[in-house]
Amino acid sequence: MFEAAKVGDFAEVSRLVASGAPVDWADSHGWTALRCAAFSGDLDNGWTPLLSAASSGHRNIAVLLLLRGADAEVTAKDGWTALHLAARSGNAGLVRTLLKAGADPDAKMEVRR
Repeated sequence: MFEAAKVGDFAEVSRLVASGAPVDWADSHGWTALRCAAFSGDLDNGWTPLLSAASSGHRNIAVLLLLRGADAEVTAKDGWTALHLAARSGNAGLVRTLLKAGADPDAKMEVRR
């Protein structure tokens, strides 16, 4: 998961998380996959640390990022918002947090088939 996070391979990270890979495992230096992803900051796909936290359902990380000025309405290039991702992760507390922080409950995304 570390390598996928470092290069911004969200699809691979998602696959690993879905298969039960531990997301909170840290290496000997205390680095987690989320920290690696945030550090590498692959901006080609528009993913930010808040989007990553929302996708993974990590409310505590999202709260910290929002308190530090993260935009609750951030949208990735593929149209996903933090709110969409939080809802997909099934984390109702995170959805409420994003709504309280100003996320647009009516935000729409383009669905490509």
